[in-house]
Amino acid sequence: MEFIPACIDDAALLLTWRNDPTTRSMSLAVEEIDWETHIDWLDGKINSDKSKIYIAHHNHAPIGNIRCEQREGHSELSWIIAPEHRGSGLGKRMLREFVEQYENRYTAIIRTENVASQKICAFAHFSEITKRGGLIFYKNY
Repeated sequence: MEFIPACIDDAALLLTWRNDPTTRSMSLAVEEIDWETHIDWLDGKINSDKSKIYIAHHNHAPIGNIRCEQREGHSELSWIIAPEHRGSGLGKRMLREFVEQYENRYTAIIRTENVASQKICAFAHFSEITKRGGLIFYKNY
C-alpha cells in the first residue's frame, strides 16, 4: 500500500468520502460539509506543520485516507475508507501498514457504535485506553 500526501487537487475526492452518510454517522463530527468550508479546512491542513493527510492507494487506486494530527507526545489518527472498499479488509491493512511505515506514538478516538474502526484498531495493534461519553480512546504504545 502506498500513502501519498494529499493536495488541494484531492479536495473533491476527500469531500465525497467525508460527506458519505455512513462516514458521517461514524464520525466525531456528523454534519455535512459544504465545498467552501472543506476547501478552507483542507488548505489549512495541507499547509500546517501539525497536520498531515495521506491518500492510501492499493493497486494504484485510492481506497481511503488517514489524517494525522500532531499532539503533545503523540499523533492522533483518523481515517476514512472509501465506501466501495468497506468490508474488504483494506481498512485494516491501511492503518496497520501506515503505523508500520510511519513509526510514531499514535492515538485514535472511535465512537462506541463504530465497530468497523474498533476492529481496524485491534488489527493495527492499538490498545483501548478508556471509554467515555460514547467514545473509545485507543493508543498503539
